[in-house]
Order: sequence, then C-alpha cells, then structure tokens
Amino acid sequence: MPKSYSLGLFLLRVTFGLVIAAHGAYHLAHFQQLVGFAGSRWQAAGAIAGELGGGIGLAVGLLTRLAGVGYGVVMLAIAFTHNVTGGVAHTILSIGHGGAAVGFEYPFLVGVLGIAFLFTGPGDWSLDGLLFSKQNRRSR
Repeated sequence: MPKSYSLGLFLLRVTFGLVIAAHGAYHLAHFQQLVGFAGSRWQAAGAIAGELGGGIGLAVGLLTRLAGVGYGVVMLAIAFTHNVTGGVAHTILSIGHGGAAVGFEYPFLVGVLGIAFLFTGPGDWSLDGLLFSKQNRRSR
C-alpha cells in the first residue's frame, strides 16, 4: 500500500475514532440524560461502551472493520429514524442555541465513514496491520 494511502487512512481512522470516543466520554459524564433517551440503563451503558470501546479501537486500529461497521450501522439507523426532520439548515441554525443539533447529516456522515472502514480496513499504520497482516505472518 502506498505511504500516502496509509497516511490518509491513519488520519481518518484516528480522528474519527477520537471523536467517537470523546462522544462516548461525554455520554458517560451525562449518563442520566442518556438513560432518558436510550430507554434503559442497560441500553445507555451499551451505547457508551460501544462509543468508548469502538472509538478507541478505531483510533489505534484494533478490530477496525468490526468497530467501523458496528458504529456505522447504528449511526445510519439514527440518521434515518431520529433526525430526518432536521437537515442542514436546521443543524446550522441550532448550533449555539443549546447545542441541540438534530439534523440528518452528522449521523449520516459518520455512519458512512464507519461503513467505509469495512471496505478499506485500517491501513498499514494500525494494530490490525501489525498483528494480522500477511507480510508480518510470513516474517515470523
């Protein structure tokens, strides 16, 4: 894989993973609010574990395809069920007014990014690349 391709995947994967993990950390700090939205303590805990664990996994490139597709499917479901009435204008107007951006595009964007990692994989600069690449197995 060309170094520029590896660098691009590295930057996307780390940034995406850290944003997801930060989102999970925010939910952990505001657990009671999430319980009200998710419906139960178990669902809220599962969402937080998925965001924190999946985000960290993506950032370091461990089980990247699984973490990416898992988060991607959830976010696409959210985009098409909870946010279809929002839209770009609604999101832009609601930022800074309580921070309740309810548009379609953010969950759609991160959902597609997550699914994209199913097809691209983590790249060479990842724990997956280090642990599971064919080249590394041949050299052992």
